[in-house]
Amino acid sequence: FDIDDFRAGRMQLAYVQLVQVLVDSLMLLSPFALYPECGILSLPLVGTLTLFFKGLLSLSKSFLDPFGVEGYQEQNIRV
Repeated sequence: FDIDDFRAGRMQLAYVQLVQVLVDSLMLLSPFALYPECGILSLPLVGTLTLFFKGLLSLSKSFLDPFGVEGYQEQNIRV
């Protein structure tokens, strides 16, 4: 991590990897945690959680190259 990364507005790669691990573990454990409380309704709830956290994960990936300096247009923030 150097001054060029600060100038480009880049986020550290470790942040994105941490978010990936947290989202994956949450999605893996959420059906088991929701089933005692919600029963069979836990399946659609897990689907909704997956959509929400997929967006959170793509947002964290966009912090790697927020202004499109590296050329990855699908990962930059569009205003």
